[in-house]
Amino acid sequence: MYILNSTNNDKIYPAVLLTASNRHVQETKNYSSGMRSYQILIITEGRGTLEHNGSYYPLKKGCAFFTAPNIPIKYTNEDGLISIFVTANGCAIQEICNKFEPSGFAFFESVNTDKILSDINTIEQEFCSQKRQSKLSILAYAFFLEFFESNAYNNGNYLAKIMDFIDKNYTKQITLEEIAKECGVSVSKLCYDFKTTYGITVFSHVINLRLNYARSYLLYASELRVKDVAAASGFEDVSYFCKAYKNKYGVSPSMDMQKN
Repeated sequence: MYILNSTNNDKIYPAVLLTASNRHVQETKNYSSGMRSYQILIITEGRGTLEHNGSYYPLKKGCAFFTAPNIPIKYTNEDGLISIFVTANGCAIQEICNKFEPSGFAFFESVNTDKILSDINTIEQEFCSQKRQSKLSILAYAFFLEFFESNAYNNGNYLAKIMDFIDKNYTKQITLEEIAKECGVSVSKLCYDFKTTYGITVFSHVINLRLNYARSYLLYASELRVKDVAAASGFEDVSYFCKAYKNKYGVSPSMDMQKN
């Protein structure tokens, strides 16, 4: 069922429900200039692809994505794509989204579709029975808040996955965008949560891992050259590597090499 809540109460209520559906055959859409509302969309059946800012995300059962107004996105229905969704506006919705996803976009690999569907059914029951705008405002606000609290701020799980990804790839030329994409969060959210949780920036953590890795080579493998160790550890700039190494250990890489 699809509902369209035609209302002019944007300035009366802090959260205004616009549309909702508990089963929608998802068309291929290209919002090159973004939507005019905040949307949370969840896939319940089928397969498709979501494109945002040059990155591609597989759409399948259980995944979801959030977009704020004016955020360009494109998604395609490749094989029977079915979705459930809620769109809303209002200052309260804006405050929730700015707190949890300040970049205006987020992708989630796995969400509780049963709970979300139950919440959408509650919204539709109110719309079809009494259609009280005050109640719909409360339900829309609760929907967005509970969704983000249950998914976007599950920091322990997603940061653990981030750490695992970094541990396996820090010698490669990985970017913040690639790291953030691993868990479908924005770069700004990743940087904030990482620094808040671990007291260090993502970049500093990666550099520390690379330096520790490099030192283990320099102390025990005298046949290697400094520039080879730098490259193997993930440093493209040898001068930067030598400077960072001395700042951390108090000696140059070549001095440590002479110890073995």
